[in-house]
Amino acid sequence: MILACTMMLASGNCPSNCHCSKYKTFCSLARLGTIPSELQITTLLLRIQLDNISQITNIRGLHNLTHMELNKVQLKKILPEAFRNISKLQQLAITFNNISVLERNSFKYLNDLYFLNLSNNIITNLEQETFSGLINLRIVDLSYNKIKQLKANAFEGMSYNADCNIINNFELEYFSVLYSVEPLVLKYFCQFTYFSIGYNSKHLIPSYIPFGMTISKLSWNQIIIYKNIHKRLSGMLYLDMSNGHLKNLQAIKLHNLSQLLYYDLSNNYFKIINSGNFKGLISLKTLKLNHNYYLTYLSNSSFNGLESLEILEISQCSIQTIEINTFDGLFKLRILDISWNNLHNLNNSIFSKLQSLKELKLENNKILNIDTGAFSYLNSLKILMHILTRNPFAFGQTPTRFITQCLTSTFTFPNKPVAKEAFKIFRRLDSLSLTASVSLPYSMQVLKSLQLYLDGGSINPKEELISIMLTVRYIKDLNITLLRINSTDYFTIFSEFHVSNLIIACSDFNIFDKTFIGLSMLKYFTIQELENTSIKMHVFSNMKSLIKLEIYYKYNLTYSRGSFYGLNNLRSLYIQCQTLKARFIFRKIPSKCIDVETFQGLHNLTQLNLEQNKLTCINPGAFIGLKKIQSINLSRNKINKINAGVFGALCKNNFKMSCINVTLSEYCNSTNALKTIEHLNLAINNITYIHPHSFIWCNNMQTLDLSANILLNLDSKFLYTPALKVLDMHDCNISNIINNTFECAPLLFEIQFSSNSKIINLNVNSLTHLKYLKSIDLSHNSILCDCELYDTWFWTKERNIILKTDHYKSGNSSYCGNRNIDELFSNINCNNKSTEIQVKKSHATIKDEFAFFKEYIEPILLIIILILGLLCNFFLLYISFRHSDLRTKQNACVIHLAFADILCLLLNLPLSYWDNFKSLNKICKLQTIPTAWLLMMTWISAIVTSFPAYYSATVEIRCLYCPPGNQDYIQNVWTFQFIVYCLGSAIVIAFFNIKTSSYLKESICRIPGEIKDNVKARNRKMAADTVFILVTVFFISYLPNYILRVLVAWNIVDIENIFIISFFTFCLFFCNSLFNPISLFHNEL
Repeated sequence: MILACTMMLASGNCPSNCHCSKYKTFCSLARLGTIPSELQITTLLLRIQLDNISQITNIRGLHNLTHMELNKVQLKKILPEAFRNISKLQQLAITFNNISVLERNSFKYLNDLYFLNLSNNIITNLEQETFSGLINLRIVDLSYNKIKQLKANAFEGMSYNADCNIINNFELEYFSVLYSVEPLVLKYFCQFTYFSIGYNSKHLIPSYIPFGMTISKLSWNQIIIYKNIHKRLSGMLYLDMSNGHLKNLQAIKLHNLSQLLYYDLSNNYFKIINSGNFKGLISLKTLKLNHNYYLTYLSNSSFNGLESLEILEISQCSIQTIEINTFDGLFKLRILDISWNNLHNLNNSIFSKLQSLKELKLENNKILNIDTGAFSYLNSLKILMHILTRNPFAFGQTPTRFITQCLTSTFTFPNKPVAKEAFKIFRRLDSLSLTASVSLPYSMQVLKSLQLYLDGGSINPKEELISIMLTVRYIKDLNITLLRINSTDYFTIFSEFHVSNLIIACSDFNIFDKTFIGLSMLKYFTIQELENTSIKMHVFSNMKSLIKLEIYYKYNLTYSRGSFYGLNNLRSLYIQCQTLKARFIFRKIPSKCIDVETFQGLHNLTQLNLEQNKLTCINPGAFIGLKKIQSINLSRNKINKINAGVFGALCKNNFKMSCINVTLSEYCNSTNALKTIEHLNLAINNITYIHPHSFIWCNNMQTLDLSANILLNLDSKFLYTPALKVLDMHDCNISNIINNTFECAPLLFEIQFSSNSKIINLNVNSLTHLKYLKSIDLSHNSILCDCELYDTWFWTKERNIILKTDHYKSGNSSYCGNRNIDELFSNINCNNKSTEIQVKKSHATIKDEFAFFKEYIEPILLIIILILGLLCNFFLLYISFRHSDLRTKQNACVIHLAFADILCLLLNLPLSYWDNFKSLNKICKLQTIPTAWLLMMTWISAIVTSFPAYYSATVEIRCLYCPPGNQDYIQNVWTFQFIVYCLGSAIVIAFFNIKTSSYLKESICRIPGEIKDNVKARNRKMAADTVFILVTVFFISYLPNYILRVLVAWNIVDIENIFIISFFTFCLFFCNSLFNPISLFHNEL
């Protein structure tokens, strides 16, 4: 009663449709119209969303409020005295509203406020002293507004002149249309940790920054640096000026930034770096100059003054010339990246002063000449990425979608080999990447990684490779790119070396049985631009170490069963046609099917990519043998239907599908099923039909992509996928989504149905099974904004689910179109909906309550029963064995029951909740075996009667048993259990115990009168009473649950309406477990 009174008091002033506690109040769709003032005085947090509160006046009654959020409440105005009575407020978020103007003193009295979020409004102007009084403000977010000009006095009143340190950490974020900042705007701040102004801004940095102010991280874009600004930024650590359209570094004079550590000038337009551009940056560690396409020249004085520089990036520019002394003075430089430029020569001593350099990247230049002393003094170098030509086939740059790379690429190799003296300094080198015609010195004994690029069209790859291998005695990873070969004889040379990665490109050769016989140690193999060919049986039989195989062909590639025999360790297989995007070639490419057991033998394959191969069909059993497959990509083909047995099991024609019998081997052959697959991509095909059995036994599938199959719909139910989390069916032909569509995919959290123009609505009852749902995309559809969609919208908002419905038929008022659905439904009145909709909503609520009860309430109660039952019964056994005088014939029954109760508790309560663990969805059936053995020791009859249930038990969400084709099975089994387990055993136990009790009482009557009151007589009477009570407790414990089961089995009551009563009767099973110790102590007394 006290608890009930407390709860009534706590929620007495709580508005309808709000959730209130002592300290927190949450309101969503509550139709408040104003900030509630009659909440509890102890309220600290108030969150209101999806309401219609046009303005904030004087808030009353919330003196202790510290955190307030107003999200999507259609707020337009904040009056000056609005926050007078909530001066303790520390965090305020007013987001996704319609505020256009912030008046003077809008936030007055909020002296303790340190976080202010006004993002996603339509604010156009900040008046004078808008933020007056916010002396402790640390973070303000004004992003996604329409502020065009930041006036000087907007932040007036935020600090006191006497104590500038009050504002010690202020973060200002703008991502709007801001284009102007007045000079004195930062006058009222003392220190920033981060100052960021968005990418579309110009002329934004004010010329006046107060003395004593520091900014530790500054991001400027499209700016003009004003005179003497550097004098006010001496404490800055990070400076980002990328994407700034800077044409002249001479104008940027930041001489006083002695503490700057990071400087980014990427993506600008300057053409030259002059002496003095980086003067004064004595602490700079990282300098980035990437993507400056007009930069062609580096002079001797470009980097003067950068004595502390450790990382220098000048990648993807247009540098042609680097003077000899350019890097002089960079004694601490560790990483230098000059890749993807237009360098032709490396002159003597160009890197001579970089004695601390660890990594040098020179790949993808046009270097044709390297002087002997180019790498002099690079004693510490560990990694050298050096390629003499631009190479489209560099490692890690495998092309995936192009027509004929080889036909358009030219390869310019040097006319003379690089002298070995150029590399003689490298004694500690770990990784080297180079092109042919390079002679290495004998001092280079060991390398961890060597990448070679050999051109079969101009040199002899075998001679070059032998020359290099005579120098280097040990290489851990040898990676070779072989270009323009026309014979398979080259592969025989690899048998003498341990090649780990091989790329063959721009070559014309046929694949025969022993083509790759010399590649037994190869781990990664890529064939690019392969002409018309066929992969014969056992071609790869010698490549037992291969982990990844990629084949890119031009016009036609055929393969069948046995083509991939021998690749026992293969993890990834990628096959793709490179010319399918060329329409003039497309018609010439023959269509093909995947035959049965094509990939037989690939037992360890985890990734299979057959994207863009013009496949038209997949025969059942095509993927047999892929025991560890996790991902299959079949997108961009011409597949027209998915038959049974392609990905899932093959079942009999009379097999009736349901969510609880998808793994019954009795009716299905699981040989074809991909039990381990997690991701399946069938996007951009011509699929019109998917067989209902297509994904049976694919119980680990998490992602299914069926997008851009423009004729595919959901008329046939095929989502028997208990682990599915993401379903993508955008750009299909879906018109109707029935209520049980997702019934067998309970773990879905993302659904993509955009661009299905025929969808006009989504009934909430089709979603009630999905308690993990996070996002539904219905955009670009003809969605009707009516009361039926309101029901779905309301259901999603209650669960914080993202619902997208924009961008289609916006001109018709019946459709949602581009209108704000949250604003639309916040004002709509759907109270007069039909009884049917109300019943469906009630049904959904019952589902949610059941899920909450099963997830939180039930396990707590079961744990309490388990702990109390075990403690009481173990304590009873402990007392009985410790005191020999208690081991009497009268107590033998109770001790026996204690053993039985302990076994019952241990075998029933833990297993009764294990089925809620989704990852152990087969635990109930698996654990029946040890359970049966333990039960056999005490009750042989229980095993015999449990055989039917044991052999048919399957798990989806609960342990249910119902073989297909027998609709009366549960009815018959539960009735049989009631008769045998309950009535039969209860009658037998009651008969013998009542007879025992009667006999004890009769024996007392036969005792002579003078000794009727002695101890022995009293004990007999107590024993008789105990036996009678045990029988009563047994009936109370066992009868209700079995009776309830029979009522449910015969459809007399609905299980969904009585699930709490059902759980209560289940708990009654264990009441006699708690009564036994009491009975023992009762006898002892």
